Amino acid sequence: MLESYDVSGCASFCDQTDLCTAFNLYIERDPSLNPTSGETNATYCPNPSSVTNYKCSLWGSSIDASSATNYGDYQEQFQVVIAASNGYDKTNNTTPATQPGWESPHKCSGGAISSGGSYHIGSSFYPGPFDPSVCAIYAQAQTNKNKQVAQQSGASSYVSVEDCSPF
Repeated sequence: MLESYDVSGCASFCDQTDLCTAFNLYIERDPSLNPTSGETNATYCPNPSSVTNYKCSLWGSSIDASSATNYGDYQEQFQVVIAASNGYDKTNNTTPATQPGWESPHKCSGGAISSGGSYHIGSSFYPGPFDPSVCAIYAQAQTNKNKQVAQQSGASSYVSVEDCSPF
């Protein structure tokens, strides 16, 4: 949380955080107490007074207007409201670190990988921010599996993932 609506402070926090590629700065109207319907008058507080919080959320992916879907919610009778939400994306300027044994990262022209044939190269999803070391570990494991399957089936060759430069 921030003390004020501070774009530079939130940007600095993102810049100092590994794998931060975007951030969202917003103001949130929050309850000053945990809203409760309570059993007695002493614990009954369904709509407490509000406080204003300035929030900076960091992302490990790109963001755009289509991801701005959080408008708040209700907690008992208290309405949480989000306002002044602005996203800042630096994914076009973020180059992943080169992984040992792999070529330097570069932008793929056209975007997607196409095999150009009738087979599927494959894809996997890993939650969290993009981490090229996870891709390198997976690619090496897939190469090892391809080699093992080829050897077990008596094939004289196999497809190395390095041949595709998949990430």
